[in-house]
Amino acid sequence: MKCRRPVCDADFVPSAKAECTFGAQLVGYWVMFGDTQREEVAIEGGEARFSTLGRFICKGKHWDEDYYKVFSVFNNGW
Repeated sequence: MKCRRPVCDADFVPSAKAECTFGAQLVGYWVMFGDTQREEVAIEGGEARFSTLGRFICKGKHWDEDYYKVFSVFNNGW
């Protein structure tokens, strides 16, 4: 895509590519229980898939703690 302006709108469109990976202790299949909800979670590489919440991609990690910045991806687009 070519833009005539100095900054292209396409430069601000987020990428669906993972930019980090989840720690080995998080990778696997999990089941979370709440008072009225059950959520199945599959974590692999830089992606987490939730049964009702959808798919999340790892976009950044804290340098010292297991805090992750994630980006949600919807089946019908962003």
